[in-house]
Amino acid sequence: MPPGKGFAFVTFDSNEAASKAFKELNGKELKGKALRVALAKPKAPREEGPPLEDTKGLSSFLNEDNVDRAIKLRGLPFRTDVAVVLKFVHEQGEGLEYVTEKDVVLEVKDGKITGFALVFLKDEDDVEKGLELDHKEIGTRWVGVSAAEMRD
Repeated sequence: MPPGKGFAFVTFDSNEAASKAFKELNGKELKGKALRVALAKPKAPREEGPPLEDTKGLSSFLNEDNVDRAIKLRGLPFRTDVAVVLKFVHEQGEGLEYVTEKDVVLEVKDGKITGFALVFLKDEDDVEKGLELDHKEIGTRWVGVSAAEMRD
């Protein structure tokens, strides 16, 4: 495995072998870190909705008045919608229950969600709370969270 990746996808010959590996390895320590093992599940059929409008990059939503109170999420599942992001922020973020639909912008390119989003918070103190969401999970994916930055 290349350095820095920290994950692997393993295929087993049977469900029993996969279940056995899950039971024996999940939570076991390797090189000072606990292994997190998840069993893959079949993808749910995708519901086709109206095409999504491209956002032309998340930086276009940032300006000098709001960049200091925004966090950027990366690594979101590609089937994410605003409701999933809200649930994540409300359940995992302490004191961030006030975030609403209007505070979330999903990045869309070529009509598809890219896995990135912005969440606008009340102030810089709440950004610190938002940064604590870094490496929390949505489903089986770890979400990266950083302070938003304006790009030229």
